[in-house]
Amino acid sequence: MTNDRADTTNINNDVSRPNPSTRFTGLKQAAAIVGAVACLILAAIGFFLPVLPSTPFVLLASYLLIQCSPKMHRRLKGSRFFGRILRDWEDRNGIRPADKVRAIVIVVAGLILTFSVGNLSTTLRFLTLILVLIGLYVIIRLPVAKDEAP
Repeated sequence: MTNDRADTTNINNDVSRPNPSTRFTGLKQAAAIVGAVACLILAAIGFFLPVLPSTPFVLLASYLLIQCSPKMHRRLKGSRFFGRILRDWEDRNGIRPADKVRAIVIVVAGLILTFSVGNLSTTLRFLTLILVLIGLYVIIRLPVAKDEAP
């Protein structure tokens, strides 16, 4: 008889503790840090620019920081600006339903505002619509955070 616990792997590995052999070093580490900073800048812009969803950029920055600097990842996870998104993602395996709805409403409202007020050419309208649809697809596909155990 085998021990089932020993035979199963933990699906919910702690992402904040990557395998040391998979960590980025040298040039990869520097590129990952630059990429993480760029993602955080895009995420910050996304908080104010409705057609740019910020959650995917925060999650990508988190992944990059986990791979190259767990200390910087912990600081990001504890930040007032981005921390809640990361804690929900890592601890509850998704984003809050209210955040998902809010993101969808903001993106659609931004599109309507852009089309009604902006003086865009047909080409720019088409490109904007394509980008918004991609953003909505990403937002809709994000998993909803599981409720915390009582």
